[in-house]
Amino acid sequence: MDDARVNLKDIANELGISQTAVSFAINDKPGVSVQTKRRVREAAARMGWKPAYAAQALGSSRTMTVGFAPARSMDAFQTEGFMLHFMAGIHASLSRSGYGLLFRPCATLDEELDTYRDWARRKRVDGVVLVDLLSDDPRPRLLHNLGLPAVLAGGPDSNNYLPSLSIDDSRTMTTIMDHLSS
Repeated sequence: MDDARVNLKDIANELGISQTAVSFAINDKPGVSVQTKRRVREAAARMGWKPAYAAQALGSSRTMTVGFAPARSMDAFQTEGFMLHFMAGIHASLSRSGYGLLFRPCATLDEELDTYRDWARRKRVDGVVLVDLLSDDPRPRLLHNLGLPAVLAGGPDSNNYLPSLSIDDSRTMTTIMDHLSS
């Protein structure tokens, strides 16, 4: 059978049991015997069944996606190598845990704020990575109020709405400047 087309109904028909029993077995819910769970899992593997992403997201309320929507000019994205390396690092870290990165470049801060509102309303992402903290930045408070988990790359957030990760380059720069001045 073509694995893109195998669904719970196919497994149920193969085993002569109800689709509900197959669902309970796949999701390790009570109501089916250990033997039935084993038979269902063996049939699913043999038939090439894979869970549908959309069904998993509905069942768990998780998208397995982290959003990144920085407000920067398109020129900055094309000429600034740091941002590409930063996104590649985020993606590499997330993918080890089965998460994806949704990149949504924004032209303005207002567009970025609207993007976060939309993502929260539609439950589009499980969390957000925030960069380029501003003085009196409205984003940490908005994300906090929306209940959208976020982490700030840079910072710290003086209002403590978001946890932050930062690199203190001052020691390195002091060493460089001391070397240059000597």
